Amino acid sequence: MATTIAAICLFAVVLCIPLVLLKPAAVFYIFIFFKVFENLFAGYIYAAGNLGLPRTWTPGDFLFWLTLFAAVFINNPKIFEKDRIEKSLYVLLLLCSIAMAQGLFLYAHSAFTFSRIFHFFAAFLFGIKYFTDYSKAKRFLIYTVFLVTLMLVVQVFIRFGVLTPPTADLGIHTTLLGERGTNTLVPLLYIPMVAIGMGMLINKKGYIKSGFVLLVAGAGLLLSETRSTYGAVAVLLLCALLFGKNRIRNLIFGVLGAMLLVMLANMIGFDFLERFKGDGIPIPLSEQVVGVFKGTMGRAEEYLRVVQIYKENPVFVLFGRGFGALHNSVIFEDKMVAYWHSEYLGWIDRCGLIGIAIVLYLYIACLYRSLISVRSRIPELSFLGMITFLLTISLVAEGVFHPILANQGGSVVIVCFFAIMGNWQYFTDNPSGQDCLYVNEDYENQHDLLLPQGHEQNEDLIHY
Repeated sequence: MATTIAAICLFAVVLCIPLVLLKPAAVFYIFIFFKVFENLFAGYIYAAGNLGLPRTWTPGDFLFWLTLFAAVFINNPKIFEKDRIEKSLYVLLLLCSIAMAQGLFLYAHSAFTFSRIFHFFAAFLFGIKYFTDYSKAKRFLIYTVFLVTLMLVVQVFIRFGVLTPPTADLGIHTTLLGERGTNTLVPLLYIPMVAIGMGMLINKKGYIKSGFVLLVAGAGLLLSETRSTYGAVAVLLLCALLFGKNRIRNLIFGVLGAMLLVMLANMIGFDFLERFKGDGIPIPLSEQVVGVFKGTMGRAEEYLRVVQIYKENPVFVLFGRGFGALHNSVIFEDKMVAYWHSEYLGWIDRCGLIGIAIVLYLYIACLYRSLISVRSRIPELSFLGMITFLLTISLVAEGVFHPILANQGGSVVIVCFFAIMGNWQYFTDNPSGQDCLYVNEDYENQHDLLLPQGHEQNEDLIHY
């Protein structure tokens, strides 16, 4: 079976070569699919002897380059000036290129392994040229819901012993290991799923549809048992109360829905609180909080460790130590790893203070642009803005405890939302502080974006 799946992966890569010219969007979506399930496929490819290659590979390693080439053949030329979101990602790409060159020179093996972090740039560069009308953005949202739903199905099969995939046993520093021993989970992707569901609910896109999306997200969150993701989703839901009407009603339904999921989990004997216990005994919250400030908890130790690293090597403070730089694991003291349990620590280590400043600027720019878009009277732009705002603000919280852009399976999906928001000018032209629908030749036969009746020209202008 492993050889068959590895051969299918290789066939998919070969199939995408002509699609670069014939159907660039197909290459993009296939690339996202294989990145989301990268850990799963890596295990089978490893079990198949890597099909003769010297090291374990995944389809994403090759589709990354094909997606970059496919972006060249997109027929939608950029006609607006670059947005702050796009500019910040280009600067981050430059910094990462420098950090990668530095890493390959100093620690070639681990730097080469962590080169997969670069893959999200391919998704962004394609998306910034591709998402130039609402129909394409809507198609991506539907595809995201499909992928995460499929991931949940696979996750259920693994957690209950129906499917047992091989393990990509490449060493802890490869980051090909999975959450909770399944080697397939990407809990980060349940956050955009919740954002999409809440955006649909608030914008009245259908209670059944939004309920399904939120149900899948809730089930996945329970099974993933990732504590920081629970907190990030809580931040998302609290921020969602700022939008729309009937806030109290939405809060009540949200609480009842969460209680229902917990009851169903308990009925089948699933203890989702296990991750909050040590040796089967609950750890008091007071001890956890005090442990963070005293540096006795794992995450707090990492923050103290990165400070110590730069005290010993101040020359790297501005531009970082590069990709693949190793440090002692806070969990396995006898192992050297290049992985940080934090978005911010990872960028500080790789690209220094300049790198973390650019990443923070990216999140702030995305929050600002999405919040402005929420206030638009163009329903589609408001809908996309709300999803991106809820997603980004929860990612800021999640980034304290887990990688975001460095999450190899989830970052390719996340940056597509950034690309959509970076293309806000394609949905609204704003030459003088006013908000109106931008219509080009591609929109003439589309019905996803419609001007209000009786406003064939620019009479539907609104002020922010």
